[in-house]
Amino acid sequence: MFGLGFGLILVAQQQPAATSSLLTFMIPWLLVMVLFYALIIAPQRRQEKERLAQLAALKKNDKVLTVGGIYGTVVSAPAGEDKIVLKLDDEGKIKVSFSRASIAKVLQSANSPVAKPHTEASPAESKPQSVSPSS
Repeated sequence: MFGLGFGLILVAQQQPAATSSLLTFMIPWLLVMVLFYALIIAPQRRQEKERLAQLAALKKNDKVLTVGGIYGTVVSAPAGEDKIVLKLDDEGKIKVSFSRASIAKVLQSANSPVAKPHTEASPAESKPQSVSPSS
């Protein structure tokens, strides 16, 4: 009898230890999962929402890049349809149809101003430098 009663006391004392051990084991894993969500999943969802908004707002003369690496300009992108038409050359002779999902990103919207490279000469370049003979 002494052995059985002593065994029950030991089992009763070990139960809280097992629960706290499980809790201390789970806390780091929960922190890892929260960090994983905050660093990977949430930003990816945000990027996907922005990409879908850009695809929905596609319009004529937007410059885009396809997932296949093809640069083009939107010729037609009817709202509500999946099919868009891109021109691939400057003359507009080569036109190809794509699905909206095949657009990787919009490079330049038709409404955004074109960034022009800085072509003005710097003050040092505009004034000719005279070389004086040293004698």
